Amino acid sequence: MTLLSIVQDVALEVGVPAPTAVVGSLDLQTRQLQRIAQKEATALAQRSNWTRLIVPFEFTTVAGMPQPGALPAEMNRLSAGRVIWWVDMFRPILGPLTPEEWAAAISRPVSPGLWGYWRIIGEDLNIYPAPADGQTVRGECISSNWCIHAGTPETYGDRWTADTDTTRLDEELITLGMIWRWRQTKGLDYAEDMATYERQVEQAAARNGGMKDINMSATRYRWPGFNWSQTINVV
Repeated sequence: MTLLSIVQDVALEVGVPAPTAVVGSLDLQTRQLQRIAQKEATALAQRSNWTRLIVPFEFTTVAGMPQPGALPAEMNRLSAGRVIWWVDMFRPILGPLTPEEWAAAISRPVSPGLWGYWRIIGEDLNIYPAPADGQTVRGECISSNWCIHAGTPETYGDRWTADTDTTRLDEELITLGMIWRWRQTKGLDYAEDMATYERQVEQAAARNGGMKDINMSATRYRWPGFNWSQTINVV
């Protein structure tokens, strides 16, 4: 579905004339629908670590804990518990650490068996123990670019810019979200529509990414070892 078709579906649901164009329209009602579409897609992208928004990244380290420019420009977040892989050391870098955990971690003496930890300070990824120059680190982030701009090749962004734009997110969820937001904006009863939307979002988030693993080797510093045999599936 395109932005235009999403807005047309919402217009049909709320009982207003369906526009033939959205972006650049001078019609106030259509402009309001576009604004609601923007608000809903931006909010929905934050609701879960949607697999469609996961983007792998790789960078080469510089000597020292801060790694300027290591994180992708499109990154929205590195979620809690997400592992970054220290390729040269063949070990994970665990994080994100809280300020208290980070202070404790960097106070530990560096030893050959010490696990790596990460924390974002300012705009930079920080790694402890500090890596040497020229090492490879890989990971995944959640992109802020939920919008797909038509073209060859396709490009991505975080705003609707054309009627032909599509999305990495679930279009039906965006439609449901826009319906309750429209009715809220107009001072109409939206409680039931919002409740329906919330149920659908929760169900989609639960299905997102398949089964979740629980690592049973957790300690106060997350995981002390990389023991796959101690991981079980929740079914």
